[in-house]
Amino acid sequence: VSRFDYAVIFFHDLWKGPVELVIVAALVYREIGPAGLIGIGFLLLFIPIQAWLGKKSAGFRMRAALATDDRVRLTNEIIHGIQVIKMYVWEQPFERLMRKLRHKEVQALRGSAFIKSALFALRIVPKVSIFLTLVAYVYFDNAITARRVYMLISFFSVIHHSMVEFWPLAVTSAAEGWISLKRIQEFLLQKSVHQNQGSPKLTHETAPPFVEFSSVHSSWPDSNFSLQDISFRIDSINHRTVAIIGSIGAGKSTLLNLIIGEQTATEGKITVNGTISYCSQKPWLFEGTIKQNVIFLDAYDETRYRTVLKVCALEHDIEIWPHGDQTMVGERGYSLSGGQKARINLARALYRTADIYLLDDPLSAVDAHVANVLFEQAIRNFLEGKMCILVTHQLKYINQVDHILIVEEGKIAAQGNYGKELSEYFPSSHFLKHENQPEEPTSERGKQDEPNLPSKSQEQPVLVERKEKEGQEDGTVQFRVYLDFLKSVNSVSFVAFTVLLMIGFQVACSGTDYFVFIWVDWEETVANTLEARWTTDGHVLFYAGAIIITILLTTNSFAFFEMCLKASLHLHAALYRGVSETAMLFFHNNPSGRVMNRFSKDIGLIDTSLPTVMIDSLYFFLELAGIIVIVALANYWLLIPTAIMGAVFYVLRFVFLRTARNVKRVEAITRSPVFTHTNATIDGLTTIRAFGAERFLEDTFHRYQDLNTSAAFLFGATTRGFAFWLDAICLLYIASVVLSFLVIGNDIISGNVGLAITQVLNLIGMCNWGIRQTAELENQMTSVERVLEYAQLVPETDLPVPGVQTTERTEAWPENPGITFREVYLRYSPTSDPVLKGLSFDIKPKEHVGIVGRTGAGKSSIIQALFRLTPLHAGDGIIEIDGINIGSVPLRQCRGRISIIPQDPVIFSGSLRSNLDPDERLPDEQLWKALEQVELKTTIASLAGGLNTKMSEGGTNLSAGQRQLICLARAVLKGSKILILDEATASVDPK
Repeated sequence: VSRFDYAVIFFHDLWKGPVELVIVAALVYREIGPAGLIGIGFLLLFIPIQAWLGKKSAGFRMRAALATDDRVRLTNEIIHGIQVIKMYVWEQPFERLMRKLRHKEVQALRGSAFIKSALFALRIVPKVSIFLTLVAYVYFDNAITARRVYMLISFFSVIHHSMVEFWPLAVTSAAEGWISLKRIQEFLLQKSVHQNQGSPKLTHETAPPFVEFSSVHSSWPDSNFSLQDISFRIDSINHRTVAIIGSIGAGKSTLLNLIIGEQTATEGKITVNGTISYCSQKPWLFEGTIKQNVIFLDAYDETRYRTVLKVCALEHDIEIWPHGDQTMVGERGYSLSGGQKARINLARALYRTADIYLLDDPLSAVDAHVANVLFEQAIRNFLEGKMCILVTHQLKYINQVDHILIVEEGKIAAQGNYGKELSEYFPSSHFLKHENQPEEPTSERGKQDEPNLPSKSQEQPVLVERKEKEGQEDGTVQFRVYLDFLKSVNSVSFVAFTVLLMIGFQVACSGTDYFVFIWVDWEETVANTLEARWTTDGHVLFYAGAIIITILLTTNSFAFFEMCLKASLHLHAALYRGVSETAMLFFHNNPSGRVMNRFSKDIGLIDTSLPTVMIDSLYFFLELAGIIVIVALANYWLLIPTAIMGAVFYVLRFVFLRTARNVKRVEAITRSPVFTHTNATIDGLTTIRAFGAERFLEDTFHRYQDLNTSAAFLFGATTRGFAFWLDAICLLYIASVVLSFLVIGNDIISGNVGLAITQVLNLIGMCNWGIRQTAELENQMTSVERVLEYAQLVPETDLPVPGVQTTERTEAWPENPGITFREVYLRYSPTSDPVLKGLSFDIKPKEHVGIVGRTGAGKSSIIQALFRLTPLHAGDGIIEIDGINIGSVPLRQCRGRISIIPQDPVIFSGSLRSNLDPDERLPDEQLWKALEQVELKTTIASLAGGLNTKMSEGGTNLSAGQRQLICLARAVLKGSKILILDEATASVDPK
């Protein structure tokens, strides 16, 4: 979308440039005749070349945009799955994958940069046009005069600015804007969920609430799985509580998606009578208080709210939280346990008054005691008189429901009540044959089981703020930022070579301008003599040589853009390395939108906008220096108004930057919540649409966007005011130069007057554009500053372990994988109170140990400590594996010796193979064997791609249970001697 900013800025140059060209061509022809048409014709030859380059630029831009999308998507997945990546020790495989995508993106950007370099090189065209015009005029036996020469230079200067500088920018900006427009149009024209023909027909008849499926068929795109011939009718009179059970991947959640319209029916009819409330399988929480997450869109009802908290077993949690139900929920609920998130998610669904309640496996995230409370008090008692459809793997409750739907392989295998209607089916069902086996108690979901929230006694207000506020640098961008940008090129010689080329180019340009003055002076002084003809020939040859040298030096633009690409490539690598290798505390304190802002907006500016602004600024300073030297040679008294103008410019620029720089930083900071809110909305789309909350979330987005837009508008208004005063000062300076020659008298050479005035006239457009670009350069260097801030984060491998010397261990370690905790205190920050308080225990090798406890007891913190995701501080105890302090083992080696099956399965986009073995070191046979061990081989073999089947982002083309089994297969493949199961079977069936 940012491409539209540039497209609008340069839009009028698309038609203004050609119009000015026609007018100037007519004036030149009237003044010097056919000779003028030679130069004009030469210049016109390059306009189709510029147009062709603009078209090619659009193609490169499209390729770069697609490559950028891939990179940003992967970055987003990595940030959201960073804890799993660290525990699996997958930093290096993902760094290689990121490097591959980044190189692909840079290759596309290199093509676009080549086009920009060529367009910058074409700045030499007006000088060559002037050269051809003057040579033709002289060899048509005409005598050149100062009046004609400097008039021609002025005319060609107009063409230079309109057709050579701004028209190509207008063409490329329009092309890039058009590409962005087409991509946005393609997205906006996609069929809306509410436009799908297969969506359920919602009715509100006088009849009791009901759900009816009539011969429904449905399938997911790019998947072999489908629901086939689904037919049933359930209503609130005869089927108040309905359980949907079945093996993983059978289609249970898909049935609920069909009811709420998230998936469409390809055949058949779905009718729903009544309002719906929905509880998703994966809890969705947004940034806000506990209370806000429960109430969501509905009006506050104190009685109903307190009742819902009670039946969802949240009262005890609210009592121990330091700020009760006003405690802030972190992004994705990071500060809550898995059970707490599941119960808040359920509470939101129950608080909403509806006719039909769809609950997608809400009991799998909680322990056995809490599950009993939820089923008895929430589902059976609180929802009495309502219709409840419950997806569950907790088979002990199915004898207490009114109706059961058994789903197997996309079909309704059986339906009826638990008694006589299904009595014949139960013994033969491979899924239900474990139903009568005693059920082992399950602890609350592991990864999040231990909240990062303290008890009331700890009273840490920092957790209410939840996130660190985004830092905002004050004052001028420091010189070290520019220096670090140049250092990131990783080649001092290449930087020096590029700078020398640019200086040489400007010396050649200014030299040819001054040489024209010498030539004119000779022509007017010597007149039409034999010596004059010889002198003219010599001047033409010398002029031609100077022009050729200048043309050769235009390669500086190619070198400069290549230098910037190298810097951008290394800056992104440093940014990724800094973020991926830092400690988990960073991700707890910084929302994903803030981090993504660096990888998307800031890197995007460094890739595309910064090089153009920087080369414009460098050209401006070099041209300004050249003009000052030439003006001083023509009339040194002009240095006085020049010095005054320079001082005024400096003060004006200083005042402007003090405002614009901070406004730009505010714009960047207000942009982060837009990304964070968008990410949260995408995560909870199913819940949002089920609650009809689209408009509410849209309004929230608009508030964030309006705040960001107001800062962007303020920045634009500041730059426009700055441009106005620049123009005014330039006009005053030109007037002072012209008047100075009138004051001096008649002893001045006419060539000096023309030279000075033409050079000063260049200042009008050049100073206005150049100083704005220098100011914009400093504004855009804040992106480099922000990237460097994260690139310089301290890697967690460099965090010192007090009193411990790190030593590499052998491949066989741990030989006797016992685990010992000795008086371990775990703090999530150095200043916070401990969440593990003097914990001591011993686990002997090959023992199977279960860790149980209520929410907040510290189960997840043990995992945090064992994987060193949260480091121990001095005096906080010792953790040993095989009798060795794990603080003395290199961090990655320590984590590499432990396997974990996380409760929340994380699947990355890419192939199934890359999700199992991102290092690509294992043979296919070993992967298939692991899949067979976790009961997934048959399912994966039925897919067209097999191991190469593409996983969608988040693994949404698999069921939650299947995603969890893939995580189990990862642990099998790793083959560690220590295995941690973090409630690893919460989303799978008993079998």
